[in-house]
Amino acid sequence: MKRYSLIKSILKQWAFFVFLTFNLVSCNRFEPTGTTSEGHVSELPKFDYGTISGDTYCNDFFKFRISVCEEYRLHLQEQDTITQKIEPFEGEEQLLLYIEPELVPIDFEQVLNQTKSMDDWSAYKNQKRKYDFYGAEFQLIISAYRLGNSSLKDYVNRFSNIHPKDFKRHQTEMTVLDGKHFWVYEGIETQPDVPSRVMYRMLGGQNKQITCYITERNGYALSIDLFYKNQGQQQILTELLQTLAFH
Repeated sequence: MKRYSLIKSILKQWAFFVFLTFNLVSCNRFEPTGTTSEGHVSELPKFDYGTISGDTYCNDFFKFRISVCEEYRLHLQEQDTITQKIEPFEGEEQLLLYIEPELVPIDFEQVLNQTKSMDDWSAYKNQKRKYDFYGAEFQLIISAYRLGNSSLKDYVNRFSNIHPKDFKRHQTEMTVLDGKHFWVYEGIETQPDVPSRVMYRMLGGQNKQITCYITERNGYALSIDLFYKNQGQQQILTELLQTLAFH
């Protein structure tokens, strides 16, 4: 009886040794995350504010590009931030890009040279004044929010002025943009406080409508917001959105 117990104990230890050895060998058969087949540790992708080349914006971190025609212009995030390659902190949102119609400048010298009329010059000055006060008539804005420990739902719930299309409680709408799933929300532009709202109205400002597309990529909430005042402008922005391509 004692001999049987001893043999049983030895067999248990041997089986444990074989099991442990097998697992160690098995683990070594697989490359760790971020390691190439040559055994070199590969760099994980770094946050990227993106670059503009001609009429195309490209972002290697979120792996997408979007193009515009000559009637529109692309604007990057603040240049000093891009130069320093500062990665957003947890809970911080960064503007990556905004697209708006190009406002071609007209100066009074063109009127004097008769290349432009006074009506053209007056219309330009009036339009520029509106741009300076209220921004462009319509815009496509792309931004990224570093989620950290929060969820995509937590991020969306921060905005009381957007909700799913044909809003019903516990119901959201999803769409596909170039093979990627995005949640779709609609709303209306708001000012942050009462004094801002009063001043905005006194200056003749008109709140824009918003269609917002949100998805999660690489630990960030990636937002594509369309700001517009009428269906014609919405259609233009929707056509711009169709040039979005993921890679």
